Amino acid sequence: MANDEGSAGLLALLMATPLALWTGCGDDLRCVARGSQIATPRGWVAVEALAVGDSIYAVDLTAGALVATTVVSVRQARRECVALAVEGGLEVILTPDHPVHAPSLGGFVAAGRVVLAQVREVTAIAGALPEARVERRGVGPCRVDAGVHEVFDVGVASEHHNFVANGLVVHNKSSCGSDACLTTTEAASSSEASSAGEGTSTGETTGAGATFACTAELACSLAEQYCALSYPGVPGETSASCEPLPGACVTDQTCACLAAEGVEGECALAPEGGLVVSIYGR
Repeated sequence: MANDEGSAGLLALLMATPLALWTGCGDDLRCVARGSQIATPRGWVAVEALAVGDSIYAVDLTAGALVATTVVSVRQARRECVALAVEGGLEVILTPDHPVHAPSLGGFVAAGRVVLAQVREVTAIAGALPEARVERRGVGPCRVDAGVHEVFDVGVASEHHNFVANGLVVHNKSSCGSDACLTTTEAASSSEASSAGEGTSTGETTGAGATFACTAELACSLAEQYCALSYPGVPGETSASCEPLPGACVTDQTCACLAAEGVEGECALAPEGGLVVSIYGR
């Protein structure tokens, strides 16, 4: 599942496009390199040593605390990587499209954005596990070409959708949001979670009135609406709304359908199902 587009090409593409928060699903694996140390209740464990069912830490970014969660998938590939370094000597080698947390933006951005100096701070943890504190770290000298590495894509059960690699908070996986995109292990975990009544939606998750989370305060109808998030580039002016699905997309709820129907923006599939469209700069 190697990506034919190298780091240089992807970084050039990122440079040519507006800075955007990462919100969605991608077909390629977004990963961290072999040897990356992952924060777990057992201590720091190399990513390649993780297996489905292992306990690792996610980060509650609101509370600023580590939260134990479970690995639900581990995928691997070989891809070109960048090296993201921050103050204090922390460095992680990862694919340029892997999302890392940018506290000043309040969300995740592609690592390549940080390497290109479009983002100046990332979120890290400091101190001994499990009491490590969450803090901002300035970005240090990064490397655009860190070579081709065996890389690993980790999925976690936590609603916080992240984990800690070499001290930096990164997103938890490439995040296809439908069972069609899941591995056998992930699909089983999703089914088990549903039967147990677990989920992150703020509303119903099954039946005619099923909803999915647009924001923490707003839930949209799975059957009839998509979530529209507007980021005008002015702090504090982000807005969210539930918009009606175009008629053709009621039975074909895909990003491709929205694009074909003229819906503009960055489309993604929400973890609970449902489509999320992010609009930047207006």
